[in-house]
Amino acid sequence: MERITVGQHSYAIGKLDVFSQAHVSRRIAPVIPTIAPLLTEVAKGGIQEMVDKLELASKDENGGAVLADVDLSGLAKAALPFADALAGMSDENADYVLKKCLSVVKRDTGGGLANVCSNGSLMFDDLELGEILPLVIAVLRTSLGNFIRGLVTKATIENQPT
Repeated sequence: MERITVGQHSYAIGKLDVFSQAHVSRRIAPVIPTIAPLLTEVAKGGIQEMVDKLELASKDENGGAVLADVDLSGLAKAALPFADALAGMSDENADYVLKKCLSVVKRDTGGGLANVCSNGSLMFDDLELGEILPLVIAVLRTSLGNFIRGLVTKATIENQPT
């Protein structure tokens, strides 16, 4: 299980079972071209760096200086199309993807790991969208990364001039 830190909490990222992978991939198929660049930035650590710097800046009187040395341009370019694609999804599909992905995420509570989402309900009241999205993206990368890379590679090859 992959471990990531988002905000002040550590999370264990599980993998969706094959049937859930199929159902999630069907729902995100229209946005796969926009997800691929974001997954690349996540793999480089862009989201974690951003979350860490924003958290530090929020605690520092001179927060702007903390962010001045961070190049988030690649992450920003990748995240904007993803946000647009997510906005274009039906509520039903967006809820399904978010809840299904969060169902395999566990939070380290200090005394063990606890499910973040159970039976479609969040188990922690302090979770906000800015924390949930990196968790969902981590699940997508872990569960569908090879599948998405394959589709993007195939699309790239098919679009090459012959």
